[in-house]
Amino acid sequence: MAKFCSNCGKEINENAVICVHCGVQVNNLEENKIEDKKAKNSFVFGILAFLFCIVPILGFIFSVLGISYGIKGLKSNKNKGMAIGGIVLSILSVLVFIILVALIFSLPTF
Repeated sequence: MAKFCSNCGKEINENAVICVHCGVQVNNLEENKIEDKKAKNSFVFGILAFLFCIVPILGFIFSVLGISYGIKGLKSNKNKGMAIGGIVLSILSVLVFIILVALIFSLPTF
């Protein structure tokens, strides 16, 4: 299978790290697609975590998934902002989870 430079479009060696024609670092397109997908997943799980923080267990699970995918998605060049957004939303959801649990345990019992 031939590999092409993402900058100049010329065919290059499959193991090349730098294009011999234009000198630009060659990106592995499959790795980029996977990292972009992880960044998008992080954002989706971050939103779900925030929406489901009312149900603490679901919110916490989605938060952990959002943080996990976000850390992996930070390598994405295209969707790095989505990964950061997913991490931030997930961390906020964990904080809401902690506050809700603290409130539940601090309620007086009758």
